[in-house]
Amino acid sequence: VNRFIATFLGSPTIDTAPFSDISNAGWLRFMVHPSPHAIRALSYASAHRHMPLGLATVSWRRLAVSGELELNMTVPFHAVANVHFPLLGQVGATLGGCQMLCQHGAMVVASSTSACSSSGVLHSATCSTRPDGEEVLVIELPPGRFTLQSVNRGEIL
Repeated sequence: VNRFIATFLGSPTIDTAPFSDISNAGWLRFMVHPSPHAIRALSYASAHRHMPLGLATVSWRRLAVSGELELNMTVPFHAVANVHFPLLGQVGATLGGCQMLCQHGAMVVASSTSACSSSGVLHSATCSTRPDGEEVLVIELPPGRFTLQSVNRGEIL
């Protein structure tokens, strides 16, 4: 039960399905998939996990008035995080000054700043719809500290 609750809130976890990717061994790749339902029900959550490669941290907070979401995370050295960032009715997210928008299921880079090309993560960013119909921005994050913030229609660059 505790593992289910932690995963529901966005705690780092690995794919334990039979025949899952061998790169999950040793937590080289881990997942952060906070539930849109948990985010709507709660204002904030945080979690951390001591892994063989170091400490992975995740925290998120939702602004009650606007519904915008901010997710902060640390990916340990030599690890990769697969993040499903819930859009919660917003149009996209920013990462390090780069705006990524989901339009009709496709990811569009709205910023023309050097932040987009220098971030090194845009090649993996896509938009996806969860089985429950919620839209998420799917992104692979390399080692480092990151802040993802949702973008509403009035904030498009």
